[in-house]
Amino acid sequence: MARRRGLALVGKHAGPQVSRTKSRGRDAFQILLTGQDRRGLLTSILNTLRHLHKEYPGIKVYEIVPCPCPECRVKEKEEVHYFELENLFHRLSKGRQKIECDKSLEEVDLLEMLGDMLVFQHLKVGEQVVLEDAYKRREPRTVKIFLASSEELKAERERIEIEINRMNKDLQRESIFLELLNWEGGRVAETSSRSQDNYNRGVEACDIFVLLFYSKVGRYTLEEYEIAKKRYAENQKPAIWIFQKDIDLPKDQTREDAESRFDFLEKLEQAEQFPTCFKNEDGLWLELQKKLRAWMKEERQGFVLT
Repeated sequence: MARRRGLALVGKHAGPQVSRTKSRGRDAFQILLTGQDRRGLLTSILNTLRHLHKEYPGIKVYEIVPCPCPECRVKEKEEVHYFELENLFHRLSKGRQKIECDKSLEEVDLLEMLGDMLVFQHLKVGEQVVLEDAYKRREPRTVKIFLASSEELKAERERIEIEINRMNKDLQRESIFLELLNWEGGRVAETSSRSQDNYNRGVEACDIFVLLFYSKVGRYTLEEYEIAKKRYAENQKPAIWIFQKDIDLPKDQTREDAESRFDFLEKLEQAEQFPTCFKNEDGLWLELQKKLRAWMKEERQGFVLT
């Protein structure tokens, strides 16, 4: 007769600790973990044990979770109420978010309890619950975005900076950080005989080069574009995205500004680089965000987009 073993998933004490114990009169292993990465480590251990048990189909296994209600937290482990993990998953898939502790009769939030314990690919009420197949610590990845534009597009630059900061909050769980190097940034400041050289170093180091233009293209913006284009020809990097503000031109536009804009459009046509047009700040961010997400998906270097 196959022996039935239990796996108690717990996270209460300092440091990883595995001990043999009894649960419901049967042999069980209790795993105790804390620390910044305990959810990932516990998920990895659970997946490993599940894989090992598949090699021995005669061994039946159940996985139990200690109740986190205030009353159970202060009890000795023999007195704590345990939930079956499979039952918790089943309840969530049927749209149930709460479960009652059999001992304290207090309700426990399933999403809060499970999300604090394991790493999931899917953990939503009314959907199938899926653990991460294999937990890996994601190394932080910084994506450097150089933003070039003239003074007249200050509002657009500020909007992009605000939205990038918001996007970083969503990407934080994936260990991705979008670093914006912009016209006014000073983010690439080093000792130099010419301040523009600092910006040019930013172009040399960036992953994505974004250029905005409207009624004119200044010589420094053009210089940054030429550096990015040269780098791309040599290394296929950075990605170069050009955005053109497509509204009526200012009535007081100077001849010099008009010629700089015309010359740049001609240069883009010769290079077969066609700008993405936008009317306002909302339209600009919509187009830029789509390009960012498509670029990260194509990179496939540890990015996970939701």
